[in-house]
Amino acid sequence: MWQFNPGLGKQVVHLIQKFFTFLPLIVLSAQVVPADSHAESTMDKISRTGVFAVGASQEDKPVGYIDEKDGWVGIGLDAAREIHEKLKKTLGKDIQLTLIPVNPRTRIPMLVDGQIDIVCDSATHTIRRNKVVDFSITWLASGTRLLTRKGSAVREAEDLAGKKTGAVEKSSAERIIRNLIDTGAIRPPTAVMVFPSHSQGFLSLQQGAIQAYCADEMVLAGLRAGAQEPSLWEVVGRLLSVDPYGFMLRENDSSFRDFVNSALIEMIRSGKYLQVYHRWYGPEGALPLPMNEETRVLLKLQSWPY
Repeated sequence: MWQFNPGLGKQVVHLIQKFFTFLPLIVLSAQVVPADSHAESTMDKISRTGVFAVGASQEDKPVGYIDEKDGWVGIGLDAAREIHEKLKKTLGKDIQLTLIPVNPRTRIPMLVDGQIDIVCDSATHTIRRNKVVDFSITWLASGTRLLTRKGSAVREAEDLAGKKTGAVEKSSAERIIRNLIDTGAIRPPTAVMVFPSHSQGFLSLQQGAIQAYCADEMVLAGLRAGAQEPSLWEVVGRLLSVDPYGFMLRENDSSFRDFVNSALIEMIRSGKYLQVYHRWYGPEGALPLPMNEETRVLLKLQSWPY
């Protein structure tokens, strides 16, 4: 005859209590794990919707901007169109290219939320950003250089010794020049003049108050192009800092990242990338600026063999 065991009853009650304690965690796991493991890839999303959504700038000349004919153009958009053509061939179907305006504040949230599939602008590939998004291979490298009057004795940062140099106040360019002074690379020190804007700094250079203006080479090329007599000015010296630009992609989607990288490498290998670069940065381009050595080396090293 079965007899009630008080000790066994306590064990059953204890097990029931533990079950209901962990039940919310079990339910939460059941909700989260399948969703993550079955997340839709970017390639699948594009194939399903028939749309390739590209985030691009409208005021970053010549990467992406609105021209005088109200056309949305730029080297970043040219690369996006090459990726689009490869998408159509790979998926074997017609895919619509949709351009969506983004800016530095909106581009990452819109990418993470799935509103866009890629960001084709001048985003610097940084460790901090890499924690939330992925990047393509580096397609362009920019950095800090010097703008001087053509024929000036200033050719490199070391030539600034004993002269006056301008930079935007609290900018990375100011920090770089002051670091070169502190480490003794510029000796005797250059007098650093700071300005609230690039235009004011360039005006000071034109007036002869400073002998060189320090900023990102893209900014300097823009200042030169906008001058009344661009031929009087030149961007000189090595890159004092390097900003590697990559196209931003959603995190943990290696298949689409590989696809984008393959499309960019094909552009480089075929010579099409150099043609596109020359169109925008060549002597007759929107922003004349010879390709720096860092970009040349990176393009060559990243053109992985088949």
